[in-house]
Amino acid sequence: MSIRHLLIVAFTLVFTLLLHSQDKLDDVVYLNNGTFLRGKITLLIPGKSLKICLGDKDTLEIQMNDIKVIKKEKFPEKINPNYEDRVKTWGYTNITEITLGSGLLEGLDRYRDPPQSQFSVMLSTFNGVTITPYIQMGVGVGLEIWSSRGFIPIYLDFRSNILKCENTPFFYVNAGYSPGWIHGETGLGFGGAIFSTPHSSDQGLPFFNLIFNERIGYYYC
Repeated sequence: MSIRHLLIVAFTLVFTLLLHSQDKLDDVVYLNNGTFLRGKITLLIPGKSLKICLGDKDTLEIQMNDIKVIKKEKFPEKINPNYEDRVKTWGYTNITEITLGSGLLEGLDRYRDPPQSQFSVMLSTFNGVTITPYIQMGVGVGLEIWSSRGFIPIYLDFRSNILKCENTPFFYVNAGYSPGWIHGETGLGFGGAIFSTPHSSDQGLPFFNLIFNERIGYYYC
């Protein structure tokens, strides 16, 4: 393919993209009385009048003497009443987390073993409601695997953001019940109350939120 053919193809692609981008713009006619009409101009007679189609509504004819200016503008984004400055202020909220960490784990009664540092992996999901930009309440369930045991925590969850912004430190309180098992044994061998009060920092990334979490908790099994 010659350079001329390449230039023709490139020009055609650019021209098509420009037309496509223009199709996404609305015709906005600002009138002398302070109002405006948004739609698509279907007929323009210079110095006399124009016709503009307002979405699915009828086409209106406007005299040029009544027009202040004509512009092309992007259609305004819909405003979500549950958000303010990209921060959720009200509504159903789901937070799903994968947590990697380590800590001391000690059993009680027949499950007693000396305290030892163990590695843990936890998958949890929070389902609740955002009451204000600072407060969230709901219930949570998770699957927590330690080196020697596992837990299925089911808990009430209270969360509070420190700042009213996308990336904010926050803390939360969990309280509930957690069945558990010991690796190598069948069935859920024990269970008990749980309570934890972590404090964390939420950092927004392009595709997910990265949470740095320090947690102090107690499993009574």
